Amino acid sequence: MKIKSKISNGTYGTLILLSEKEANQAKEKFGKRVIYIINKKHQFHGAIQFSKKQGYFIHFSKAKIKALGLIPNEVIHVELKKDNSTYQFEICDEFKVVFETDDLAQAKFDKLTDGKKRGLIHYVNNAKRTETRINRALKLAANLKLNITDPRALIE
Repeated sequence: MKIKSKISNGTYGTLILLSEKEANQAKEKFGKRVIYIINKKHQFHGAIQFSKKQGYFIHFSKAKIKALGLIPNEVIHVELKKDNSTYQFEICDEFKVVFETDDLAQAKFDKLTDGKKRGLIHYVNNAKRTETRINRALKLAANLKLNITDPRALIE
């Protein structure tokens, strides 16, 4: 599904705005979690969200805007696709290796809600250095094996 949209600064950060019709068509066709492709080049995982103040939107971080050289209110071409990935989120190699080699941690991770999983993956992915991503993934795995399930406690 292809649409034209613009980048907007909103209450929830930087957004890709969707009309009600576009959002409903996309949710009906793909569900809430989607892959969105900006200007036929850059692919991201996201969710179609709604607020009374903003209407329908997909959150788009300022870091992504800066990395792509986009500016607020710029018209962009967006293609929406169904997100068939396991966690609806890009997973760094360090996270994959730690959990592929630790069956118990993986089993505990799989029991978490989808939102908690994405948040924890995001936490590990967000580290700039490889060493930090490894340490975060290892700490997360160790805490899961201690039956800690609160996301804040998992990363402490």
